[in-house]
Amino acid sequence: LPNLFADNVQLQHAPLYPALMWFWTKFFGVSEFSLRLPSLLAIVASSVVLYRLLIAVSNREFAAVSTLFFMALPQTRLLAMDARPYALAVLFSVISLFGLARWTKERRMLPALLCVGGATCSVMTHYLFSTIVAVQLAFFVYLLEKNRAEGRAFFKAVLLPSGLAVGAVLFRFVFLLGNQGKLSFTLPPTLAEVSEVFFPPLVVAGVAVGALVGRMFAGRPSFGMPPLERKYLVFFGILYVVPPICIVLLSLLLRAGLLLPRYYASTLPGLAVLAAAAVFIFAGRKMRVFVFSS
Repeated sequence: LPNLFADNVQLQHAPLYPALMWFWTKFFGVSEFSLRLPSLLAIVASSVVLYRLLIAVSNREFAAVSTLFFMALPQTRLLAMDARPYALAVLFSVISLFGLARWTKERRMLPALLCVGGATCSVMTHYLFSTIVAVQLAFFVYLLEKNRAEGRAFFKAVLLPSGLAVGAVLFRFVFLLGNQGKLSFTLPPTLAEVSEVFFPPLVVAGVAVGALVGRMFAGRPSFGMPPLERKYLVFFGILYVVPPICIVLLSLLLRAGLLLPRYYASTLPGLAVLAAAAVFIFAGRKMRVFVFSS
């Protein structure tokens, strides 16, 4: 196991996923099904946590629509089939979001620890998920403008611990790579890879336009607002916008090929929630989704 950690530092991979898979293969073997199953389980668990998260901040209808969008996104399905760390990193990031949502409601230590722990584990699963700290920073600026007391509390309970924990993980990674002379990057991306990265915004636009056209043909082009507080809608918007900006800037700065769609997996919950919000805005509040009560 120590050699496994050392090898992954040399290969520029985060250590948590290989370590977990080392234990997994001890019990379930190394068949193709066995190696892909954890990703499927992680996406299923992510969907459940996202649904519970959105119930806490909205209602069952909006939570169901958002979760269905999340599961239906092509990139989510690819992550569920792939024997890579991204699905597990998505799970940890969604757990972190769940902790953040609970903290904004309760202001207790346990949700804050869940938020910080989830963020740290997601970065230890894949280093590009460190953009979650940038998301928290942008959300902190928003809270500080709207409510200084809430913003300061968020900084102390969530942003500062997350920044220190994630910063320590990244510092160790860069320090070890620098000592070993392994700080290298992949080739520049192809046009196809770039188009795949910037394709998801069309999903939100397509859903919004489709819902609006459908309502107009129905004779009732009424508008409504999603059953989600503005600060949570802003947060999911930040979650969708900020990580791609950070990764693209890093790619340009280091001349690295960081435009593969899987590198942007942390934005998938944000995309799903924004798509559901577009449906509710343009289709009106009379939309109903039947959900079995738990």
